[in-house]
Amino acid sequence: MRRLLPTVALLAIAAAAGVVRAQDDEEVENKPPAEPQQQFMVADENFDQWVFGGRGTAAVIRKRFDSQLMLQVEEIERTCGISELQKKKLQLAGRGDIKRLFDRVEVLRKKFQLVKNDQNKFNEFWQDVQPFQVVFNQGAFGVGSFFNKTLKNTLTSDQAVSYQAADRDRRMFQYRSAVEAVIGMLDQVVSFRAEQRQKLIDLIVERKRLPRIFGQYNYYLVMYQASQLPEASLKEILDEPQFKALNKLFNQMRGYEQFLKSGGYLPEEEP
Repeated sequence: MRRLLPTVALLAIAAAAGVVRAQDDEEVENKPPAEPQQQFMVADENFDQWVFGGRGTAAVIRKRFDSQLMLQVEEIERTCGISELQKKKLQLAGRGDIKRLFDRVEVLRKKFQLVKNDQNKFNEFWQDVQPFQVVFNQGAFGVGSFFNKTLKNTLTSDQAVSYQAADRDRRMFQYRSAVEAVIGMLDQVVSFRAEQRQKLIDLIVERKRLPRIFGQYNYYLVMYQASQLPEASLKEILDEPQFKALNKLFNQMRGYEQFLKSGGYLPEEEP
């Protein structure tokens, strides 16, 4: 009998296992089918939204750049008195910038089509989008563009002096308007007196650090510029509670330096 015990035990275990397996099979059959895992997918219309920063479709942006080119050449002609040949060179260079930019957009669009259903690769694609956002903030005819290079090589020395003076006046007007708007917003928090408001605007503007571009981030740009003012100069204008309230905001804005620098907003020191 001793020799039979292991065999009997094994048979019992096998029988029990068969019952359990049958129960498991029955449970599996009775379970509802598992829901399919949701697939990662990005809609095509998001491409223009991201690349152009919500400004419109590729066709809309291209038409806007065409208009900007026409207006910019007309402004230079009015300011500097350029010849017809100079005008044609600038127009040709500007059209080259627009074509080059939108050729790059189409290359990026093709890459988007390849990765829009692959979450891991899409994260890499997103890194390629960010430089385009900088370009569309700055415009197609800024530093490094064919237009900008042609302008420098085409204008005579006298024309260049006239253009630079007019360009600086234009940017100064835009900058003062942006500063006035931001100080007006801060007035709701700090409650400046009229003379304080004007002195603070003048203090920021008179640093002669004109931004390279203006746009949707004017608030952050002006606040960062204000955060770089000497504390002693601010304390001459502001009461102690006002200074403390603004200094808290300025401490936050100092952290935007890299963002503003990478976006091309931060100015260079001007004479």
